[in-house]
Amino acid sequence: MNILSKYKIKFNSKETIEPEEIFFDPSNITVDSMGQVEVPIKQANIIIFFIITSILLVVFGGKVLYMQIFRYDYFSQIAKSNKMRSISIEAPRGIIFDRSGRQLVFNGSSFDLIVIPAFFPVNSPERTVLTDKLSKIIGETNDKISGLIKKRGNYFLGEVVIKENIDYDSALLFESQINDINGVYLKQKNFRKYVDGEYFSHILGYVGKISPDEILKDNKYSINDFIGKDGIESYYEGELRGVAGEQKIEANQKNSENKPVVVKEPLAGKNLVLTIDYNLQKKLYDVMLRKLKSLNLRKGAAIIVHPATGETLALVSFPSFDNNTFSAFNAGGSSFANPQDVFNDPAKPLFNRAVSGIYPPGSTVKPFLAAGILEEGLISPYKKIFAAGAITIADQYNPDVFYTFHDWKEHGSINIIDAIAQSSNVYFYTLGGGYGNIKGLGIDRIKYYLNKFHFGLKTGIDLPGEAIGIIPDPQWKNEVKNEDWYIGDTYNTSIGQGDMMVTPIQLVSAASYIATGKWHTPYLVKKIIDNEQYKTIKANEFDDNISDKNIDIAREGMRQAVVRGSAQALSGISRQVAGKTGTAQFGSDGKYHAWFIGFAPFDNPNLAIVVLIEGGGEGSSVAVPVAKEVLEWYFGNYK
Repeated sequence: MNILSKYKIKFNSKETIEPEEIFFDPSNITVDSMGQVEVPIKQANIIIFFIITSILLVVFGGKVLYMQIFRYDYFSQIAKSNKMRSISIEAPRGIIFDRSGRQLVFNGSSFDLIVIPAFFPVNSPERTVLTDKLSKIIGETNDKISGLIKKRGNYFLGEVVIKENIDYDSALLFESQINDINGVYLKQKNFRKYVDGEYFSHILGYVGKISPDEILKDNKYSINDFIGKDGIESYYEGELRGVAGEQKIEANQKNSENKPVVVKEPLAGKNLVLTIDYNLQKKLYDVMLRKLKSLNLRKGAAIIVHPATGETLALVSFPSFDNNTFSAFNAGGSSFANPQDVFNDPAKPLFNRAVSGIYPPGSTVKPFLAAGILEEGLISPYKKIFAAGAITIADQYNPDVFYTFHDWKEHGSINIIDAIAQSSNVYFYTLGGGYGNIKGLGIDRIKYYLNKFHFGLKTGIDLPGEAIGIIPDPQWKNEVKNEDWYIGDTYNTSIGQGDMMVTPIQLVSAASYIATGKWHTPYLVKKIIDNEQYKTIKANEFDDNISDKNIDIAREGMRQAVVRGSAQALSGISRQVAGKTGTAQFGSDGKYHAWFIGFAPFDNPNLAIVVLIEGGGEGSSVAVPVAKEVLEWYFGNYK
């Protein structure tokens, strides 16, 4: 008897059939919840399932066919790239020259010892043996090497620097010793060696290792790259950095690797020719440093520009620093300062006072305010007013209270040229804020005209960190100090005191405007050289709508300041000089900044100068002697 006949199969209809009958008529068969056979899947469902499965097989088969045959080259390249590690080759930075072609910075080379953890043996005993070997070769502890690798992870494909700034001779020795260690190699890098670093540090800046924040701003850099941190090195980073080359390392199936192979040579950065005169820069620096030391002071700034072009011929800020301090050239212990010492110096040597420092200008502002007074037609150039030793005004809210604004002496009857030459405060109180029956400019018009000389605005010099300064007005005072504006505020602004703040670069640029009748953007890079192709840079030049006749009156006032005023010490120079001194009070303890601005020769100016000695005292006795020595040297050496 067939085994199937032993079983009876129940249907929902309670009927029974023999098991072998299932195969002849399955359409009515079901299985109950206890596992008994029920009605089977409908044949239509089986057909649908078969069709879907066939379609999927066709799609997947077609995809495989597409990838393996039609896109073989593409996916083969991807597969190869999975075992290739690309490493950048640092491009030599562009060289920087002074205006006569004198080289101010050189490129040197050093080496870093690199480990790529993913290519370095992962096996712990084997890695320990190799880190011990590396430790003995390079003189670093095993724990330091292991810690640097562990920090990045065993399978990290990037570069881990184990030792920096290895000199050429040591690199040759290391290379022979690490040749059989997978994942370890030497990588050449460039460093900057600055000529006369302290003389040019605030112009050139320096190069340092890139920070994480800087990487986020530009994804073309990697964590081990160097970048311009200040000065020209920073401002012209895009031109100086060049284009990195590329080398590749191929890993085999055992995760070891071959030595790097160069696939693209780096492209050097562009060279720059500055407007700076090497000899004039050194002279200005030396004279300023000597004056500061004689006063037991450290802080100051001085700038010389060509007033007819905007070319910056010399620029110094004190205290200075040696930018080689931050270079790999300083590695291994040298006579240079520790970088941390520079950062921690309370006098802030890294701060470029020439373009970023803001100070009350004192009486140096008077020629520029005079031009505005004449433009506004408040007084004729030769009309005189009586300038007493002070003016007194009543309180606007309480007429029984009076305020007195002093001059440094009584000047008598003077015109606007006399007022500049003798530096009369009362004259500029009167024409600036108004007094008696004379209507003054008022603070809004004062700001309007001072803005024309770029006070309260950036000059646009090609250095990072330029400050704007402050030309105060009622809105500014209310927002910053939460105080009302008074006539005394206008008087103080009229003589460059109170809350008014300017930068040295603004003052020398404004003096250049008086010298030539046109405003030029001061600049430092004269030419950009790319594959021997020269791109010459020129300053923006424009006339800011102050008439030539009124500029000429301001010029004459500055000339008379040298002939018979506070800058008479300059009258003995071989060229006619025009200038203006300033003694600007700051703080509450009666200290003064010493200022001088000027230009020469008077009839055809080719030099404008500003000198600032922080806390130096009288401009006539402190800043003028610096200008005098530099100008005498300049006209004695340059025809």
